[in-house]
Amino acid sequence: GVVKVEVSVNDGPWRPATGSATWAFPLQVTEGRYQIRTRATDAVDNVEASAAAMTVYVDATAPTATIAAAAVPALPRRALDNQWEVTLQGSITDPALSGAATPGSGVAPATVEVLLQGQDNGPEGNDWQRATVQGTTWRLPYRFNAGVLDPTGTFTATLRAEDVMGNQTTTSDSSFDVDITGPQVLGSAPLGQLELITDTRTITGTATETGAYGLQDVAVAFRSIEQVVALSGTVLLLPFDERPGSLWHPDGTPNRYDARCADAAVCPQAGEDGRIDQAVRFNNGALAEVPTEDAFDFSGAESFSVQTWLRTATADGTRTLLSKRAPSGQGYALQLRDGSATLVLNDVVVSGGADLRDDRWHHVMAVVDRTTGRATLYVDGVEQGDAAFTGSTANSSALQIGGTSSEPAQAWSGLLDQVLILERALLAEEVPTLVAAANVLWHPATLARRGTAGPETWTVQVPEGLEGAYQIDLRGVDRLGNRAQSANAWRGTIDTTAPRVRITATDTGASYVDTVSNVRMHAIAFTCAAIDRSLSESTFDCPGNAIQPASRSFERNPELEALFPDRVVRDGLTNSYTLWVPATELGATLRACDVFEHCATDSATAVLDAVPDPNAPRAVVVAPTHGRYVAADGTVHVALVATSAQPLRKVELLLGNTVAATLNFDQDDAVTTIQRTVA
Repeated sequence: GVVKVEVSVNDGPWRPATGSATWAFPLQVTEGRYQIRTRATDAVDNVEASAAAMTVYVDATAPTATIAAAAVPALPRRALDNQWEVTLQGSITDPALSGAATPGSGVAPATVEVLLQGQDNGPEGNDWQRATVQGTTWRLPYRFNAGVLDPTGTFTATLRAEDVMGNQTTTSDSSFDVDITGPQVLGSAPLGQLELITDTRTITGTATETGAYGLQDVAVAFRSIEQVVALSGTVLLLPFDERPGSLWHPDGTPNRYDARCADAAVCPQAGEDGRIDQAVRFNNGALAEVPTEDAFDFSGAESFSVQTWLRTATADGTRTLLSKRAPSGQGYALQLRDGSATLVLNDVVVSGGADLRDDRWHHVMAVVDRTTGRATLYVDGVEQGDAAFTGSTANSSALQIGGTSSEPAQAWSGLLDQVLILERALLAEEVPTLVAAANVLWHPATLARRGTAGPETWTVQVPEGLEGAYQIDLRGVDRLGNRAQSANAWRGTIDTTAPRVRITATDTGASYVDTVSNVRMHAIAFTCAAIDRSLSESTFDCPGNAIQPASRSFERNPELEALFPDRVVRDGLTNSYTLWVPATELGATLRACDVFEHCATDSATAVLDAVPDPNAPRAVVVAPTHGRYVAADGTVHVALVATSAQPLRKVELLLGNTVAATLNFDQDDAVTTIQRTVA
């Protein structure tokens, strides 16, 4: 039998092992490559011929891993299950064995994990998560906890990994930033103390970056109060201003009725150029949906309004813009049918207007008014049709945008922007107000410095041409493109425009030759008009004021009158009068100011018609002139002039179609010109 076993390592001397039939050898090794040979000896000293060497590798070194350093803060993405995730990546290799060109045991993919830990009381990570390894690169869409609404913050990213032998490495990167929050923009204290703005002054405030990458821009909007009021009662507003690749479309109201991609296989494409900022493109059956909510599920007693902006060139047949309808058909929808805007309410259909498939932006608004029992459809602010409707549209179906899952052939093809639902019926005057709201300008402010965290001072000049009640909105953008808006930074009266004044001078065609001066006098009709919400009546300098007082006109604003029934605003003065003037005095000038001393002037000169045939008899009333007021005492004194190349026989004065006075002349007197006053 076997009495001895010997072992040779790397062609070294033979050393005895412990045991015989079963044996063990204490191999003292460090990392590297080892060739091991064995031989056995029996009781009569027969020695086994050495077998071929067996190679053994010893791996004592953990993998080498890195976390790719972000040059800018990471932009996370909101997954379809409503959890935020941020993509992390880096490299990982298992080094060659020490002192040899032999590969290590290799990375164990299942052990490559990453942990994010929040700093500075920011949001926390969500435990260790396994990365995907491909070659020498690892990648991980790290998912935050479901309860994290805003993952903006600074994190420590820690990676751990093992090789096949269990050697473990740990790598940390202590400056990992995540940022989805736009800058905070505020107005200055002096701005808040202003009650009204009457000049193009510079207003100011501060901007502070809430993330980690620095300020980029600040802009200021001056929004008329009518546009603000028109949005009252908003329960859902989808601005569609997300980045490309976004799966969610946040609601712009505090309700947070966010829309999301309905099918991960085909999602609406965010980041397109919109009617207001960005828009979303719908193609190939892509849908966005909002789970049903009582706020936009309307009974037969609840008025409501629904709008969207659309742009398309290829939507043939019936195409659904948005729909909240049950399988039974109960509910509401906006569609295009062969290019025409269409409102569907249960089994009631209202359709009309031009073909909207012209690759231009169009506004479609539907209003259901329970007080009148009518449903009205508007396109670009103009009514296109209405119908009686009293039914309930309530149902449990989701609000779907870009089509309906039950009618895939009706999927929208084109762009949508600014989907809006209000829990009230818009006034007819408010619809064009919302259309015009798309043209509100964001005025770029001057930032003291860009790229810093701030706070930095911003300034902007109040523009000319504003008049009325306004709301100032502020917007900040950081260098990552994150944007935040501060609505209603200030609200009050702004007046930076002079009155709109106009005077006209028109020849009435009436004329006579004054018997005293032998100068032909012409009856010129003048009209002075000035419009301004803050018009100063005392500065309305019209020549006709010496003849008669100006007439007042008052602004009619149903949008504001609905909120303030006692609101009365005099916004206009007019004065129409007629003067007899010679040909050298056919012009006049009007000047008017508002109470803030903004003034404007206008001038006009009449152009005379052809001088009448001097041989034809002619009679004109000199006084009172056209448009004059007379006393109601039963007697009207009328001055008239009559002339003829031949002797006058009779002059009649008509009141209406009734002869009020007659002047008769003896032909022997040969009177050719008279100037008389009759009563």
